Amino acid sequence: MKKLIIHIGARKAGSTTIQKTFAKNNDALHARGGHYVQAARLPESRGDGQYAHHRAAPLDGDFEHWVHIAREIRESCYETFIVSSELLYTIEREKIREIRKRVKEAGIEAATVLMVKRRPIDFVKSEYKQQIKFGREARSIVAFAQAHIRRCDHEGALQRWASVFEDGETIALELEAFRGSGRGLVGTVCQALGMGTLDLEEERMNESLDDKRVCVLRLINRVAGQMGLFDVSEHAWQLKNSVKRGRMVGQAAMRALAPLAPERPYEEHEIEQVRALFAQHGLPVR
Repeated sequence: MKKLIIHIGARKAGSTTIQKTFAKNNDALHARGGHYVQAARLPESRGDGQYAHHRAAPLDGDFEHWVHIAREIRESCYETFIVSSELLYTIEREKIREIRKRVKEAGIEAATVLMVKRRPIDFVKSEYKQQIKFGREARSIVAFAQAHIRRCDHEGALQRWASVFEDGETIALELEAFRGSGRGLVGTVCQALGMGTLDLEEERMNESLDDKRVCVLRLINRVAGQMGLFDVSEHAWQLKNSVKRGRMVGQAAMRALAPLAPERPYEEHEIEQVRALFAQHGLPVR
C-alpha cells in the first residue's frame, strides 16, 4: 500500500533544511522505498524554492499540481512519497478537502500529516528578521506579530489538517527538541516517520545576520518603501543584497546608515507586548 507524507511546515522551523536534504538525497530514499515527489516543485531559477512543493499550495484555488502529484504517485514503483511546503500551513479547510480528493485519486486512502513547529515567540523573532532581510518589512515586531498571528497558531493549523485527513496519522515535532539530540533535524524526522536511520547529508540553510545589519536593512526598507523604490527600480534590492553579503557598496552603506539605526531590531518590552498579544489569542507565551 502506498503512503503519502505531507509536511506542512511551519515556517522558520527547518523546512528548507528538510526540503533540500530530501531533494538532494532522493537516491537514498529510493533505496528504502521512498520518493521525494518531483511534481509541483518550483524551477531551479527560484533558488532554494526549487526544493519545495510550493505549487502544491492552492493559494489561488488551482489544484492542477495535485493532479500531477497524483499521477506521479500512481505511476511510480515506490511505496512512500513526500510532499513538503510550509505554504500548506495556512490554507483553509475547504482547500484541504480538495487536496484529499486528489490524494484519493492517487490510490491513497490515508496520509500522514507532519508539522515541525517552534515556540510562537521564537517563530515571530525569526520570521520578522527573515522578512526584513528578504522582503520589505519595516514595522515594529509588535505590528508584525499582529499582522501574522494566524501563522503562530500551530494547533489550529494541525487541527484543520487532522479533521480532513482523519483516517491518517498526524505528527507534530518540536524544533527545539532536535537541538542536541545527536540525530539532527532530518534524522529525527525520518525516525518519527518510521523511515528508520537514513544516511543523509543534512543541508543547513538560512544563515542569520547580526542584529545591527538587520536594523540597517529595516531602515533601507522603510526609506525605500516610503519613496516607492521597490516597485520602480532594482537599486533598493541590490543595495540590500550588498549589505547582506558584505560587499563594497554594502560596507559603505553600513558605515553611513549604522549611526541612524538601533542596535537591536526589537527590545524586551516589545517582546512582552507580543506575549500579551499571544495570550489574547490563546497561544503559548513562552
